[in-house]
Amino acid sequence: MFNADAYTWFGRVSSRITLLKKVDVQTTFNYRAPRNTTQGRSKAMYHVDLAASMDVLNKKGTLTFSVRDVFNTRRWRQISQGADFYTEGDFQWRARQTTLTFSYRINRNKEQKRDRDMEGDNMDF
Repeated sequence: MFNADAYTWFGRVSSRITLLKKVDVQTTFNYRAPRNTTQGRSKAMYHVDLAASMDVLNKKGTLTFSVRDVFNTRRWRQISQGADFYTEGDFQWRARQTTLTFSYRINRNKEQKRDRDMEGDNMDF
C-alpha cells in the first residue's frame, strides 16, 4: 500500500497598460512550484507571455502582435527514482511562438461593440 502527501502551489500575474494612448500591452507571468511525487519530484515551471495591440482604420480594425513563452522556459522537468533506477526528464510542449493577427469589424467599430457588451445584448460565444 502506498501513502504520500504532496503539496504545491501556482500563481499567475497579469498586467495591462496603454502606451501613447494607442498601444495596449499585456504581459502574463505563470509559475508552478516544484512538487514531490510518489517516485520523485517535478521541478518548477514558469513562463512569460507578452502581447501588444493597436486599433487601426478608424478603430474598425485591430492589429495584435503576441509572443508566447518569451524566454523559452515553459518546460516540464521531473526526476524519478527508486531502489534500482534514476531518470531525469525534460519536456517542452512548444518553443517560443510569435503571432501577428489582424481583425476587422464589419459595420461596427470598437465603441459600438463595447456599448452593446455593457448592455448585455452581446450574444457572442
